[in-house]
Amino acid sequence: MGELHEGICGSHISDLALSSKAICAGYYWPTKREDCTRYAQRCKQCQQHVDWHNAPLEELRSIHNPWSFHTWEIDILGPFPLAV
Repeated sequence: MGELHEGICGSHISDLALSSKAICAGYYWPTKREDCTRYAQRCKQCQQHVDWHNAPLEELRSIHNPWSFHTWEIDILGPFPLAV
């Protein structure tokens, strides 16, 4: 399981991908999913570099005026040429 998780390039795949790769490699045991979850949770590198960007840092606020370019009458592209 360690070779599949860390891999030759150190991919550190998740528990679901680890259990799927174990099946593809020809391994099966009844508690495969739970063991893969425990192994991935105990990996120190995975816990240090976990992807935390999904949690907002502050309360989200709505945009009051989404049509700012229309309101300010800003024309970015300019006039279009006539089709011939």
